[in-house]
Amino acid sequence: MAGAGAGAAASQPSRRTADFHPSVWRDFFITHVPQPDEVITAWNERIEVLKSNVRSTLLAPGTALSERLSRIDTIERLGIGYHFEGEIEGVFGEIYDQYYRRNDDLNTVALRFRLLRQHNYAVSSDVFKQFKKDGGRGEFKKEIIASDIKGMLNLYEAAYLRTEEDAILDEAIEFTKLHLMNAAELESPMAELVAHSLEMPLRKGVKRVEHLFFIPMYEKFHGHDVALLELAKLSFNVVQDLYQKELKVLTEWWVGLDLPRKLPYARDKLVEIFFWAMASAWEPKFALARYFYTKVISIGSMYDDTYDAYGYVEELELFTTATEKSNRWDPNVKDLNNCMKTLFDAIIGVYEEIDTVTSRDGMPYCLEFGKQALKFVTRMYMEEARWFYQDHVPSLEEYRQVSSLSTIYQWIAYATMCGLGRQSAPKEAFDWLFSLPKMLVVSSDHCRLRDDMVSHEFEQKRGHAASSIQCYMKEHGVGKEEAMTAVRGIAEDDWKIMNGEILRLLNPPTGRDDVAAAAAVVPNHDVLQILVGLANVMETLYKEFDGYTNSDTSTKDMLMALFVTPFPV
Repeated sequence: MAGAGAGAAASQPSRRTADFHPSVWRDFFITHVPQPDEVITAWNERIEVLKSNVRSTLLAPGTALSERLSRIDTIERLGIGYHFEGEIEGVFGEIYDQYYRRNDDLNTVALRFRLLRQHNYAVSSDVFKQFKKDGGRGEFKKEIIASDIKGMLNLYEAAYLRTEEDAILDEAIEFTKLHLMNAAELESPMAELVAHSLEMPLRKGVKRVEHLFFIPMYEKFHGHDVALLELAKLSFNVVQDLYQKELKVLTEWWVGLDLPRKLPYARDKLVEIFFWAMASAWEPKFALARYFYTKVISIGSMYDDTYDAYGYVEELELFTTATEKSNRWDPNVKDLNNCMKTLFDAIIGVYEEIDTVTSRDGMPYCLEFGKQALKFVTRMYMEEARWFYQDHVPSLEEYRQVSSLSTIYQWIAYATMCGLGRQSAPKEAFDWLFSLPKMLVVSSDHCRLRDDMVSHEFEQKRGHAASSIQCYMKEHGVGKEEAMTAVRGIAEDDWKIMNGEILRLLNPPTGRDDVAAAAAVVPNHDVLQILVGLANVMETLYKEFDGYTNSDTSTKDMLMALFVTPFPV
């Protein structure tokens, strides 16, 4: 979905054609037999009983801070935090008020910092200076940290919430990573937990995938809470059943639309795109957001492939111009080929549905923003197509300014926000998104660079504009490995900027002189989580290879576990 560039070579223009290859998921969720209604009803009744029991222990008075933090962390890592949002926020408010007045052990300090930053509290990383020599100016104290595996692991996880101002956390990552990798032999399950964290830090992982990992892991720990574990398994299964019902509806729509057969050159990836939607908005309450996201971006992915691997440059110019000049949302299509007409008709159909639903819900502005999103992304695609046909290798900065935004993250965020409802996504939130704020640009940049690191060689063979790897190699006169290292570093820096932007946007100034600045901050947590979720997907699907395009791999196993196979209960 994040592929860049255009298809046919300038010297020998040729249209890429392909036989229709249906997705392995094409009819799966239409014919899949879900859990009987009576089973789901019984599970939900048991969930309510367990929630009551867990709530009483979560709020039990007199519990030590370290125990309360550990319990909240366990609840969230098991994927059941959404049952206790109010209670958890109440605890965090109390913990935050005491943040700068306590000196605790490493594990408590690191866990408290991570949980508060995960919940968007702008707490200082200076609390870790107490674990360094020379009053916080020297190295980390090995005698304190290296002997505390649990504390060191929490410090490692906490460090990935770093911003550009958190130099101490840059040091913490290198220090803890080295000592965790070289730690004396650990017993399972701690050894498995450490290995997983080194492979995928919590901040970078897709939340639902992390829940899938942690539920069976928690069961291996001696003395685990049986009620928590049962609640986690039942909740996972009930949410999975909801996903199956959503995928059934979406698959029926997709098969009826028949776009993959009409456009055989394009990728057929409905279920994979639903995974992206779930990564940004996984909780049950976000069903409409997942629905709009999947519909819009399933068609959007085919726009990507049309510009990447199908259209001649002259056709693409006509297509872009027709979209750009569409004032009544009925462009002059007489000069467009059938594939492009088909695409345009498909997106109009989805936009009409979005307009009907959102207008009824007090969001009549959604359609106009949808038009803007499509026009914007086709301009970005067209610029990349010109680069390819002109054999132009831009500077890395020029590349990032265009190709980052061709990731269609603005379009993705738009579609998801349409399903969040007016309270989370008022018109001002869309205005913010379409002003190309730093949070959007940096999240998009991260996507592009992560994609390039695993896809650039395949894309060059297929016929694409130069990737960030080629741009860096040409600009700096270096080899591929050095370019890869540099691009990887930029992608890591993007995480720091995203973390910092979230804290800035959700913790506006409150002084008398900053009233206007505070009022101008409109995106809330749900909107920002869309962009964080997209970064999480890139870390998960594009870690070793393009797991979106090549999804009949470990990607398929992951999707089966998430969407099909329930936990035994």
